[in-house]
Amino acid sequence: MRKNYSRDEIYPYLIQSLHSSKSAEDFFCRHLDDDRLLAVLLDVALTDERDDARMEASFWVSRFAADLLEPIKEKLQRLSQDGWDSVARHAGAALEKIAAIETYQTAL
Repeated sequence: MRKNYSRDEIYPYLIQSLHSSKSAEDFFCRHLDDDRLLAVLLDVALTDERDDARMEASFWVSRFAADLLEPIKEKLQRLSQDGWDSVARHAGAALEKIAAIETYQTAL
């Protein structure tokens, strides 16, 4: 059974990860294949009022594989236009992953 994540559950990991907590980083690294976690992270990156959490969530979103990022491309494009560079830059990196896979698929 797949886990549903809540913002309240993920938030402490984001703050700990921001401060280089190995256990928080390990948590995210172990779940980079989970689209449900991705959805919560994207929500935080798009809507949270605290920039530190938004930045860290955006960073972790960018670490997911292109095939998981592709369905959220429009939201990533919106995030890449964010006024805070530390958020927008990570969204741009995620979009670059999608572009690379699209280029590869077109070449086939």
